[in-house]
Amino acid sequence: MWAGTMLDNNMNATNHVKLDEDDAVVLERTYLSLDDYDCIGFDLDHTLCRYNIGPMIRFEYDLLATFLVEKRGYDQSLKQKTFDSDSDFVCKGLTLDIEKGNLLRLGKDGIILAASHGTRKMNDIEIERAYGRGRKKHIASEYATHLQKHGPLGMGEFGIVLHSFMDYFDYPTILLCGRIVDVLDQINNHGRPMEEYSFWPDVMDGLKEMFTRTQFAVDQGGYFPEIKVHPEKFIMKRRPEFRDWLKMLRENGKFLYVITGSNVDFASHVASYALGEDWMDLFDIVIFFARKPSFFIDRRPFWKLNGEKEVDPFTGWDELDTKHFYSQGNWHDLNEFFEYVTEWEPSASLYFGDNILQDILAPNKFTKNCDCVAVSEELLAEGMVGHPSKHPHAGDLVSPFWGSYFFYPEPSKKGGSVLNRASSFAKRKQSIGDIGRSESTRTTPSAAINEMKKAVNLRRVSSFRTKEEIENGSFCRTASAGGRPGSAWGFLGKSRASSPINIACESGENSPEQSSPSGNQTPQGCSSGRISPCEPSDEFSIPKGQSRINTLWGMCIKSYAKMCIPDLDVLVDYPIDYKYPIFAKDKDGEVIASGFFPADPVSLHHNPPPSSR
Repeated sequence: MWAGTMLDNNMNATNHVKLDEDDAVVLERTYLSLDDYDCIGFDLDHTLCRYNIGPMIRFEYDLLATFLVEKRGYDQSLKQKTFDSDSDFVCKGLTLDIEKGNLLRLGKDGIILAASHGTRKMNDIEIERAYGRGRKKHIASEYATHLQKHGPLGMGEFGIVLHSFMDYFDYPTILLCGRIVDVLDQINNHGRPMEEYSFWPDVMDGLKEMFTRTQFAVDQGGYFPEIKVHPEKFIMKRRPEFRDWLKMLRENGKFLYVITGSNVDFASHVASYALGEDWMDLFDIVIFFARKPSFFIDRRPFWKLNGEKEVDPFTGWDELDTKHFYSQGNWHDLNEFFEYVTEWEPSASLYFGDNILQDILAPNKFTKNCDCVAVSEELLAEGMVGHPSKHPHAGDLVSPFWGSYFFYPEPSKKGGSVLNRASSFAKRKQSIGDIGRSESTRTTPSAAINEMKKAVNLRRVSSFRTKEEIENGSFCRTASAGGRPGSAWGFLGKSRASSPINIACESGENSPEQSSPSGNQTPQGCSSGRISPCEPSDEFSIPKGQSRINTLWGMCIKSYAKMCIPDLDVLVDYPIDYKYPIFAKDKDGEVIASGFFPADPVSLHHNPPPSSR
């Protein structure tokens, strides 16, 4: 299989654009203007089209839980416990350690900022026992280094041991994985962690049954049939001004394209509801089932579409045509087509997308003329400086347990040591094998479980149940009255609404403000040197602005995206030549300015309470 050559990720798609006289001596732009691009492209799901995330993830949870219980023999508690009872456990950007059954909040270079075993949050000592005192003794460190050097190329080896939850289609899987680990520990090991887990292939089978593209046409898998019948439950309609904005871009000579991983039938169903039945007339070319990120790396052929059927594969750009749509394909040939139709060589392209691996890292690493803008609904959910949270499902996107998508307080340092250990000697003596033994976290196994254990083959660490076990109904799970053990969580009892990242900073003269749409000034955003209305405490002095970003995916956004917005709709009321802020870099490649628009997330300016550190 052919793989593209790695490119300098500091290159700009707009190097060749028309320069004003004042710009002639400027080597790199410090702003982004849509007017500087010849071609402007979009991902479809969660970018062009938005979903009602709350109802969608609950429906996905129920479908996947039912599959695991009824088709893979998992414990009934997965179906009996609702998503809402632990909804504050989930957030985007977590990574599953498949073998250990731990969920990880990764930071720069793969350091583990926070972790949970199942649904029980691990303390500092437990994390360091599992991953070393530097919190990097794990393949997650190699994973982060690989992303920085190679992007998504050659990620197969990591998929065996790690899985990162990057969008809202597998979002509720986070909670299911946590609950599966809880059940396995209780059933097989008296509540103690097992040496390894093998449930992930079953979860993947459930996701495939829901989302395999052929399921839409045959009304199978549960997800597609429901979204067909009730699109209003799951898909949001765009306002008329959004369509007018797309038309305005084309009227100004911009070549508009769509590259989506969704199959033609599902994508058309979603876009028709969100944008209108004539949605494809808004774009010059549409690519379905693009199979990103390899679309930007490999040289896979395009397929013509006869209705919804793929026919007549071809390679090269000369059979591509405007006002047509295709399946699969590759960026190399599509880009040559862009140069032909725009008469610019190279053509400058801009691409908007929500998946950091597929839509940001891949284009950045393997194209020389495509800039990217990250779309992150977390900005709406967490709230931005001067813009309080207004996401309709903010409670499902923001977790007080895992903190902001962009920032998590790092472990305290003391006297040059790796971590400041404030725990008692008794806690130091507690082994990882004792996790879950205390009465404050789990109750002792019931008599039913003891009887069951006599019949179970303990050599198996998977969660399959035998026919006899299913018939006897001998599996049950005991837990504290609150459901998930509470005392281990630093934020127990707090709702998402009371999360520190939901507390908006008061606006004042030093608060970063959104520029007026009618103006054409370069927005200042919330740069790291800007004064914030929320002053740090004496005890903790944490940098503010973009320099505070420390989560792995937050770092990828500021390093590889030109800018980050909460939704395409925030651009609708601005003129095409408006100058947006970008993550500008100095001569050494260090980011020195914020590219969040319309403003920084509040978490980069508001100090978290000491209890969250």
